[in-house]
Amino acid sequence: MNESARIIFNKIYDLILKNKVIAVAVLLITILILFSFLSFSVDDDKVSLNLEEREKTIHSENEFSEKNQTSENLSDQEDKGEIFKKKQIEKIQRPIPKKKPSPPKESQKIITSSPSQTLELLHDTLKKIHRSKVDINKMQKIISDTYDVERMLSLIIGEAWKVSEDKPRANLKKVFEEYIAKNYIRRFSSIKKLEFDKLNIKKVGNNYLMAKTKLIINSNDEVALSYLLNQTNKNWKIFDVLIDGSISEISTKKSEFKSFTKEDDLEPLLEALKKKNSMLLNN
Repeated sequence: MNESARIIFNKIYDLILKNKVIAVAVLLITILILFSFLSFSVDDDKVSLNLEEREKTIHSENEFSEKNQTSENLSDQEDKGEIFKKKQIEKIQRPIPKKKPSPPKESQKIITSSPSQTLELLHDTLKKIHRSKVDINKMQKIISDTYDVERMLSLIIGEAWKVSEDKPRANLKKVFEEYIAKNYIRRFSSIKKLEFDKLNIKKVGNNYLMAKTKLIINSNDEVALSYLLNQTNKNWKIFDVLIDGSISEISTKKSEFKSFTKEDDLEPLLEALKKKNSMLLNN
């Protein structure tokens, strides 16, 4: 401290000592300054405590909210689990409806597998022609199930059949089945009593069978019949009939249709058979 400052300080000190009023004022000012300092310090502590308490309150509220959310989630999961369990139990307890067996198709009723079954089906139908007037649709279906019409046409027509496309062949097959069916109806509708003798079946070659029987007409006339059969899709079907043991239907039809198959075209024969079919049952 320099000399001038010390002189000023001493003068102020002497002034305070000599003047009691000034001394009291200085003391009061000092006390006020100290009190203000302490007051500010206390306020700062209160503010700090309030902030800490508020933070604790917010933290507690957050924890409570999180717990509630977790509890709600667990409750939702439990509810969903209960609903799922109930659905599973209902599925188990619910009776499984039984499927109704599908009715057998018409074709399944007349599928044949042995030579005797094939011939018995044909013979039984022929016996009914006079009594019940078998219609053409039923007779044609029987021909389709008992005759190998495709093999017959192949033997009758020859090369023209082999080189033809599927659609013309299918058309001719259908018309030829109708031709055979109408011929049977025309021939047997006037026979009042018809019987067939016992079948005698024997093997011919490696792939064919011959079934011999007798057609008995009105208990008097007898006609010897021999059927040639081959196996098609595990079913035995007729592909030729020999009357009196010698007259072959294949040979007869081959001679009849020869003029319609010269150009390896099935259309002329198809049209000729359609014309024959339209007149067969009109006479």
